[in-house]
Amino acid sequence: MAKNPMIQVLPMLDELAAGHQGRIGWINGSRNQDDISNLIRSAVIARGFDPGSMSRLGQLALISDMAHREYVQKHSMGASIDVVSYDGDHSFYDTGLPSSARPGMPPDRKDVCCCIQCIENDLREFNFSWYRRRHHLAGVDWCLIHGARLWVVDADAPFVYAPHVWLGKSRLTPLWVVIERLPDRGFLRRFAETSWLLLQREHRFSWSSMHGTLAQQAVNLGLRLIYHGNRPLISDCLSMQADHEWLKEHLPEWTQKKPFSFFSPVDINITAKRLADTGITYAMRMAVLYQTAGAAMWDVSVAEADHRYSGLDTEEQRRGGNSDLRIRYWNDVCARQFPQADAQVTILARRTGFHFDAVDQALKRFGLPNQQEREVSDTWAVLIRFCFGERLGAACAREHVNREDVKRLLRNCPGRVLQTIRIVRREHRERTDPAGK
Repeated sequence: MAKNPMIQVLPMLDELAAGHQGRIGWINGSRNQDDISNLIRSAVIARGFDPGSMSRLGQLALISDMAHREYVQKHSMGASIDVVSYDGDHSFYDTGLPSSARPGMPPDRKDVCCCIQCIENDLREFNFSWYRRRHHLAGVDWCLIHGARLWVVDADAPFVYAPHVWLGKSRLTPLWVVIERLPDRGFLRRFAETSWLLLQREHRFSWSSMHGTLAQQAVNLGLRLIYHGNRPLISDCLSMQADHEWLKEHLPEWTQKKPFSFFSPVDINITAKRLADTGITYAMRMAVLYQTAGAAMWDVSVAEADHRYSGLDTEEQRRGGNSDLRIRYWNDVCARQFPQADAQVTILARRTGFHFDAVDQALKRFGLPNQQEREVSDTWAVLIRFCFGERLGAACAREHVNREDVKRLLRNCPGRVLQTIRIVRREHRERTDPAGK
């Protein structure tokens, strides 16, 4: 007698691959991990593929009608494991053997976490819940959405049930944290937001882009990048910014750290052999060296684009129509034209020689407002008023915007965007009041 075909279960937004696999088994009535593996293997074979030649992430991508690369990028923790690349291969590491019980998760990750507020919201909106990647970022012990501490599933096989089932069975225990809620600002907030931005990357950074940018930023701050010397190190700044109990929990070697002594898990040594570090290490460095997660990602992304496109002909890039703009060219030329063009795409495209659609795409990518859009964001309007000197409360009242929405935009807004707004302000004053009265 032929087996019933597998009920297709598509992954939810940000759903962890291991949780997606468990939900497939749950909905299809699988009793254990072996049943789930056999179910997925049969579904792969039914589609004409050999499951033995594919990783479990590849199998899950296939039965979800997704490209392998897209599934790895959206449903595994690969981006937080594999942050940099040496050899130009920017694809993320595919974690998970063909029969993996926890595909997409770091091999050393034991805790399976969830947020009770997320569970409650899921039940109200979808009548079921799922495991999210953002709840499994190394060192991020709180939900990035709700700021509340995470809870750990107390079970040997946590993915056999969805989070709300374990909640109903009273099998969730609170995760140990140094502080009950994720702070609104400071190192832990920057670290959490940086970790989340790294996880959402579509490809790895090149080693030279990441290390070169962070090393330059450290130099700009007067920090030391060699073993011996009198200046402080990145790890010394980390010691001043981060809670030491949190550091000892997530960096076991931290107990060996001494003031002004080189600490290899965190510090950069420009004379040492090229080595790739862990995702949590990169997130720590970026959170220490920059005031916002957005500013850190901006600088590394600019260096990455310059590295990847440095061999391409600029004129060819200009004629690319809808192709990506070369970020370094934007940073050096287009950003200076932006204020004079009154933030209008048509004028900016004409002055820079780029296609209209390409300029519009670049404005969105860099977080700059397009004044030719029919509706300008009210939150952006408040930000501009604020940068023009208006009090934040008054600007929020005028535009009918919540103050917290503006603060959130300020935290995520790259420094160069704010700088551009200030340039617009100066240009506006010079045009309207040449005498400076």
